[in-house]
Amino acid sequence: MNKIMLWLFYAIVLGLGAWVLIDNPGTVSITWFDYVVETSVAFCIALLLALILAVHLILFPFRWLRWIRVSMERKRFTRFKEILIEILSNVLCNNLSENKELIKKLKKYNNDTDLILMLEALSKADSEIYNELIKNPKTQQAGWKGLINEHIERGEIIKAAEDVEKLLNKNEKTEWILKEAFNLFTLNGDWEKAMSCLETLRKIKAISDKDYTQQKAVLLVKLGKGWNAFKMCPELPFVALEAAKIKPKKAEKIYFTSWEKQPSFEVYRAFTKLYVRENSLSIYKRVLKLCENNPRAKLNFLVTADAAINAKLWSEAKKELDAYLANHPLKPSIAIKMAQIEFNLNHNIHEAQRWIDKMSNLPPDANYVCIHCKHKTTDWMASCPVCNTFAGLKAL
Repeated sequence: MNKIMLWLFYAIVLGLGAWVLIDNPGTVSITWFDYVVETSVAFCIALLLALILAVHLILFPFRWLRWIRVSMERKRFTRFKEILIEILSNVLCNNLSENKELIKKLKKYNNDTDLILMLEALSKADSEIYNELIKNPKTQQAGWKGLINEHIERGEIIKAAEDVEKLLNKNEKTEWILKEAFNLFTLNGDWEKAMSCLETLRKIKAISDKDYTQQKAVLLVKLGKGWNAFKMCPELPFVALEAAKIKPKKAEKIYFTSWEKQPSFEVYRAFTKLYVRENSLSIYKRVLKLCENNPRAKLNFLVTADAAINAKLWSEAKKELDAYLANHPLKPSIAIKMAQIEFNLNHNIHEAQRWIDKMSNLPPDANYVCIHCKHKTTDWMASCPVCNTFAGLKAL
């Protein structure tokens, strides 16, 4: 629409100009070296227009060639972008088998060495690529990360740790290097070096206060400072158990504090072992005292029921489990206890069998889940047994 209006404007201007020239033809006189040329204004304008047209005709082939070149470049760039998107899509989907051929095609449209190396590294085409990336200051970090990851995938943890130490010695203390170093040092049991990395991560604010506290507490335990770890982070069962070993006379108080912060089956089991010489009824009463330290904890129902079953207080056990099941899902361990209660309290074999039959449709018991791989487990551990994430288990 805009072009039509523009051409219409030109037509109106030319028409008005022609009308003015017809009514006022005028004359133009040019004198040069005693020569005099007289002509009309219309002729001069026509001559000027002819010259402009001639210039356009002369330049047209060059413009046409430039248009062809730009069009070809645009097509090449479009194809390059399509292949690049396909390569990156395969990387995101972890479908790397096709990328080798795609990168060969990409080289026809753009042979930028650094770009091709980065794409080959993302596609894990060849381990030597990472060494090439390390040579270039702009891609050095990517090369080191790829090389370290390759060592880890091969199970070469010591080599990976050595490479990370080289970066740390060069004062390369970016977040990913520190986190990689921390994970590798914990896998190798280099607790002092892991602690150093953890403190640096905290300084650069690359870790939350909660994660820092928990991970430092576990490291302190590994360094034989379980009591210091407990004072720092009493809610971790692992830490509470180690502190109780170091300070056996304070074990009961330690378990009371731990239960107040974060109840756990590990603490309950360790607490009852303190009184193995006492009878089951006495232990049941002590468990009630333990639960008083955190009266709203859902675990209170389960440990009290367990202690009641050991003391053969079947009615008390049933009351605790019924209260738990009123607000929480059924677990296999609870189904077994309910079957045991029905058999001993009411001598109801059919009801006991009904509870046992329910177990086949229930998911396995789990008290903790890994924040990284989502693996579930019954007991708290310093590292996830599947992905080795350090202090990564969280209570369900």
